[in-house]
Amino acid sequence: MIKCKNVLNLCVPYPNIESGLVKTRHRYVVKTDKFEVHSIQTLKQTNVGKDYLKEKIIIYPQDMPKSIDHMSALDLSKCFLLSGVVISDLAKYPDDLPDIKFYQLVHYTNIPKILPITASLLVQANPKVVSIEETATGA
Repeated sequence: MIKCKNVLNLCVPYPNIESGLVKTRHRYVVKTDKFEVHSIQTLKQTNVGKDYLKEKIIIYPQDMPKSIDHMSALDLSKCFLLSGVVISDLAKYPDDLPDIKFYQLVHYTNIPKILPITASLLVQANPKVVSIEETATGA
């Protein structure tokens, strides 16, 4: 069962099903039980020290040794809303986000831009690990 602090490996159809985010899987941290997820991106040298880091939480490999290999950044500026779906445990990384990093995420004072993702497109992009929630279809 997917829960808060889990790190997921998903393709997110944003801004549409043709986008680059659909072509490869990325890591996302579950912030709420309503499946608000924030992306984790590997930090590149060109980004370190710029305003890029302003709305990010840095995650070091030792924070999540089974899930990340390089220094990464958790994006606080936006989150994806994945409602109406069931996500399989097969989508989970072995490590959860550490408690202190999750605390920083939950208590961040600025409100992120919330980007709803259509359930059917999320299923289309991740057919082996995502399904439509039965209550969402009226079944």
